[in-house]
Amino acid sequence: AFIAWAWWTARGDESRLYRGVLWSTELADLVLIACAVAGRESLVARALSFRPLAALGTLSYGVYLWHWPVYLVLTPGRTDWDGYGLFAVRVLATLAIAVASYRLIEMPVRRGAFRQWKVSWTLAPAAATSLAVVLVLATRGAVSPMAASPAAAMPQIDNTAESGPIRAMLLGDSVALSIRPGLEQLGPEWNLSVWNRANLGCGFLEVDKEFDYWGNLTKETADRCRKWREEWPSDIEAFRPDVVIMVFGAWDSYDRLVNGVMLEAGTPEWDAYVFNGLEKQLDVVSSRGAKMLLVTFPCSKPAAWASVPDAAEREQETFRRINELNEVYRRFAEEHPDEVALADLNAFACPESRFTDLVIDGVRMREDGIHFSEGGSPIVARWLAPQIIAAASEGREAAVSAPTRTMLLGDSVATSMAVGLVREGPPAGLSVWNKGGLGCGFLSADEEVDAYGKWSAAKAEDCQKWRSGWSSDVDILQPDVVVFLFGPWDTLSLKVDGRLLEVGTPEWNAYALEELGHAVDVLSARGAKVMLFTSPCFKPRDLAVDGTAYVRLNPQRVDELNDLYWEFARRHADQVVIADLNRLVCPEGEYTDVTI
Repeated sequence: AFIAWAWWTARGDESRLYRGVLWSTELADLVLIACAVAGRESLVARALSFRPLAALGTLSYGVYLWHWPVYLVLTPGRTDWDGYGLFAVRVLATLAIAVASYRLIEMPVRRGAFRQWKVSWTLAPAAATSLAVVLVLATRGAVSPMAASPAAAMPQIDNTAESGPIRAMLLGDSVALSIRPGLEQLGPEWNLSVWNRANLGCGFLEVDKEFDYWGNLTKETADRCRKWREEWPSDIEAFRPDVVIMVFGAWDSYDRLVNGVMLEAGTPEWDAYVFNGLEKQLDVVSSRGAKMLLVTFPCSKPAAWASVPDAAEREQETFRRINELNEVYRRFAEEHPDEVALADLNAFACPESRFTDLVIDGVRMREDGIHFSEGGSPIVARWLAPQIIAAASEGREAAVSAPTRTMLLGDSVATSMAVGLVREGPPAGLSVWNKGGLGCGFLSADEEVDAYGKWSAAKAEDCQKWRSGWSSDVDILQPDVVVFLFGPWDTLSLKVDGRLLEVGTPEWNAYALEELGHAVDVLSARGAKVMLFTSPCFKPRDLAVDGTAYVRLNPQRVDELNDLYWEFARRHADQVVIADLNRLVCPEGEYTDVTI
């Protein structure tokens, strides 16, 4: 009973394991074995002779051998299952493979079936190949923070120059490493030079022993992490960063073994130790005038917990520890306003104050429940970049020039313009984020005309889903300017609340003005100015994409739409400026094959 209780409740990150629970289970195992071999009529021997248990014992080596790759392959992301359902599937798959392995490999080997084989030249390569296949299948599509080497080369920057890119050094654990690709990808357009110095499995606190990847406290891990932290002063001296980004939490939120005493997360002693640890690291990172950007750690729910019986308790305990750590971060930043800035990543990644499978722009932000995915990394970087720049501006004597954050919204015409804006933007001081939506306008509808000239509720729903993401896009980028370029689709008839709205009618005008006002309110919610582009005239089309008859695109309707744009801009001069793209590309007032 004790062994079952310990197996069910104990976790590798708990201090009680190292205060008697671990060796107690080993002692209980010895007692159980002694009882089993004492005699066939003993209670334990009879219980373990139960046929299913005996069969499991026969397969035990295969179960032990194969359960690991099965767990790697059958993940919640691949199966869309979790909890006990996923656990059952994993167990059944493991047992099935173990039976096959027992009959096809183990028993033939025992009987000497492979005695004539040259084992070293056949089985070994076969085993290696099999393992490689398993690993490829298990990790296909996964994004590992380990892909980034913590020993990345330092960017070459002239430290004597008064101007130049903002120098940002990234320190942290594997979560920091998962953010690194996005920061390095967006660095040039934000005038950032990012040096990755994060390290897998390490925190910022000095401890006697550190948890390794298997949940064991080891001196080796603590020594490895200590050696890495001892390199920070020389890194600071060499790179002279303007900002040092600190993303820690996976390890520092645990109970800490210090001077032989286990400090439990959330206790006054633990709080004081974490605070003093931050003080020590602040002295290091600010030694050359850098600002510390302290990033709160996001709540997490590792996908591996999906099949663990006590997943809810683990999540609650992890949430408590992370909140305790983040509260120390906030207090530290408040007490050091001149040297420390706080970026609340926890609020961004956990908007509901708990872990959810957050999806932004169709991207699952944290597929494994901890690290940011390949698609999620640039989204986090766009959110974090303005805060890096703000921290650098406070740390530098001279003002730091940041690019104008520009978000582009529109249909396929806007998307065609995005190519040039993205290419020419950086030299002009623009950082451009293309959020165009092919085949969509800004007007909501129950049904709208699709690319085949047919009424479609599905298309209307897809476009509405895209528009509903604008608010979160604005929160992420916090743009200075939103370029708004719509036309062809908004010149077609719409079905709204059972009514057919035709362009140019009083009903359409009133509805379009209302929808445009709502869109501008959303896009300017963070203070951005909306640049409203008139729709360029276009060559009339009578055919759909498949060559069938199409609802004719009437150039007169473009004029009706542009008149509405001008009227709206006059009414909302505080939120909107208008750019007459129609006049630029249609100087004669109608479509011509313009050459510039």
